[in-house]
Amino acid sequence: MVAISKLSEHDRIKGKLHLENIKTISINEVPYFGTLQMPYDTGSIFDFILDKQMVELQIMWVNFLPKPDVNEFSAIKITAEKIWWENIPDLFDPFW
Repeated sequence: MVAISKLSEHDRIKGKLHLENIKTISINEVPYFGTLQMPYDTGSIFDFILDKQMVELQIMWVNFLPKPDVNEFSAIKITAEKIWWENIPDLFDPFW
C-alpha cells in the first residue's frame, strides 16, 4: 500500500528531514567534513532522493541583486544510520 502525503499550499511538500548519526557527506562527489551552509542566497531543490540510510539533494543555487548572478548546481549526498522525513504541511515558510 502506498501512503499519500498531504501537500501544503502551492502543491509543495513541507516538513523536516531527520538524520541520526551522520556517517558521510559529499558535495559533487567530493567528501565534505565541515558544517553544511548555504553558499548563496537561496536554492531550489531540483531532485530529492530519500532512502533509509541515504539522502541526496540536487540544488540549483541563486543570488539576489546586487550580488553577482550565479548558475551553480550542487549534488549533496548524506549517509546516516537513520534518515526519515516528517511531513508538516502547515509548517511556516517565510518565503511564501
